[in-house]
Amino acid sequence: MSSEQQRQLQDWDATYQRQSIETMPWFYTELDDDLKQALDQLRLHTGSALDLGSGPGTQAIQLARRGFTVTATDISESAIRLARAKAAGALPAVRAWFPCTEPL
Repeated sequence: MSSEQQRQLQDWDATYQRQSIETMPWFYTELDDDLKQALDQLRLHTGSALDLGSGPGTQAIQLARRGFTVTATDISESAIRLARAKAAGALPAVRAWFPCTEPL
């Protein structure tokens, strides 16, 4: 990982550590409206989904609740820890996997 990528990773980790996720502009607990509409229109209720840059995992959790098996990843270990905690506390139980990965 380059020094610039390392700095960006540290910035994301710091953001997730310093600020409540609920106050972040991209935090949305419901499934994104466009995605929900597309899934409903295509009548997709199960399958596999990949959520890149998942942050706190809200979209991954909503997809899992709809019946998808989800892999959600983010470069921020802090974000992934939050996502794992949210998924563990989600009812009904969700099937989602949250690895922390470097950008491609």
